[in-house]
Amino acid sequence: MISYHRVSTIIEALMVLQTLKPLNEFYPDFEDWFINKVMPSFYKNNTAIFLAKIDNSIIGVSIAKQGGIGKLSCIKVDPEWRHQGIGQKLINMALKFIGHDKPLCTVPEELINDFSVILINRYGFVIDRVEKGLYRSNKIEYCFNSFGHNMQNQTLYGEI
Repeated sequence: MISYHRVSTIIEALMVLQTLKPLNEFYPDFEDWFINKVMPSFYKNNTAIFLAKIDNSIIGVSIAKQGGIGKLSCIKVDPEWRHQGIGQKLINMALKFIGHDKPLCTVPEELINDFSVILINRYGFVIDRVEKGLYRSNKIEYCFNSFGHNMQNQTLYGEI
């Protein structure tokens, strides 16, 4: 049976990093971002990490930040467990923490087909910016709900 919970300890938060390491493919220096941005914000309780687990195995993660327009910083579900509502549950937990239903969120070009249906159709997110080279040179990042958010000369994940 799948269990869901909010990470409550720094040790557990650091264990999540192992699950998220493959995201370094899409976000260079992802591990550095996690350690130096997510963890301090997590410690201050401005960022929450939500898990989907079976026994002791993490099968899904979402990371959300409060403040400003809020940010859905990360959503990842193990490929073997996709299309079972796990991502939706993790997004719902993140949105509840953020406190509204239209946070900033970005998706790399390689994953836009996987995420656009749920983010646009289910949650009503709006692609309002397309940035080339935001995180990786010559790669496109689709920005949802970013209207009014200054993204010039900064990386969004650098903000957490």
